[in-house]
Amino acid sequence: MTSTKLYARGVNFMGQLGLLNRYQNSPNFQEIQQLNGRQIEQVETHFSHSFCRLNDGQILHWGYVLDSLTSTRILNYYKSSPKLCQTWQKYAPFGRTLSMRLGEEQLNLMNVKTVMQKQAVKFSIGGGFILALNNDGSVFGLGENYKGQLGTGDLGFKHHFEQIKFDTKEKIVDITAGYQHSIFLTESGYLYGTGRANWHQIVPYLKEDKQDSRSYVDFHKIPKRMVIKNEKVKKMSAGFSHTIFLTLSNKIYGIGLNNHGQCGASNLNRITCDEYHPVYTELDSDEKIIDIAAGKSHNIFITNKKKIFAFGATIHNQIGRLPEFDIDQCSPTQVRIEMEEDEYPTKVKAAFDRSAVFTNKGNCYVWGGEDLRAIGAENYGPVQNLKKEMGLTSEQIKDVGLGYLHTLVLVEQ
Repeated sequence: MTSTKLYARGVNFMGQLGLLNRYQNSPNFQEIQQLNGRQIEQVETHFSHSFCRLNDGQILHWGYVLDSLTSTRILNYYKSSPKLCQTWQKYAPFGRTLSMRLGEEQLNLMNVKTVMQKQAVKFSIGGGFILALNNDGSVFGLGENYKGQLGTGDLGFKHHFEQIKFDTKEKIVDITAGYQHSIFLTESGYLYGTGRANWHQIVPYLKEDKQDSRSYVDFHKIPKRMVIKNEKVKKMSAGFSHTIFLTLSNKIYGIGLNNHGQCGASNLNRITCDEYHPVYTELDSDEKIIDIAAGKSHNIFITNKKKIFAFGATIHNQIGRLPEFDIDQCSPTQVRIEMEEDEYPTKVKAAFDRSAVFTNKGNCYVWGGEDLRAIGAENYGPVQNLKKEMGLTSEQIKDVGLGYLHTLVLVEQ
């Protein structure tokens, strides 16, 4: 039987590394000892939050415990005055309550009320909220809901997981959370969406004779059916304010904010895409897209011909190289990474301005992100060979958490 270990590196001012080291940053990967003996299946990160899902469906959390807006404010203050914040954090006499320590280093069980009846098989993290998909096809949400992103019909913060209702008997088979919107995929390939719609993140289906009646809506409080005409979706991934979809016909569509070309359209004349925009991929006739992922304002995908493509924002090395000019990439461009002989990509992941590619050799290559070395963060820019950097040999990298200021690496052995 295989076992797993979770490693963490980066900024730790909210305890997001889970190392129990008095909130000290770690420039090198260290094992999270609290998770010894746990079988971990999935890891995710956000601004200063960390999460993991165990093989029995438990979802654990550590790091910042308040809402996303407060988290962003604290983060900006820390970025502007890191030495002051570190000194205050170290010497404040009243612990985390009156210092910068608003985060929790100890692991906390999030789905304590549902884990005994339903087993989570996937979760997705948005801006201060979390979606959990269970093995029976039900979906639960917790956290921020001020723009209807949990789809519960109200706008109240949810301190416990609450079930999300859909006007269909179909099972939900996939979920993805943006910053303030959520998208759900049914077993037959159809979509539902809820939450923020100010950039057309959610475009409810309207019958042909009612298309002209579409009006601006800031947000939706319950899941609305969404339809890509004559298509069925098999994979999807949400960025901050956009979503990309991979269909059974091997096409990628984008919808939502397009200010960096992240929907695959020119951002010179289309800041938003209020209809599903087909992304021009220029693939060989027998080339199939096998996985997709969306970051904050960029996307990455891989094909069965062992190629990696990216498009969208470029300023923070999102597409694997820094642009010669400050110009966004509005159509897919190939990303070339130096790999071992007979090594090829099998899965992709993205978050914030960062990208990750997993390979058949159990390795993971990570690149992109804002250079924040001034506050003790790792330099995210160049392509990093995680297996080589961590000194791993026979171990396999199973998952990574691409946080804004920290990284988690899940290793299987």
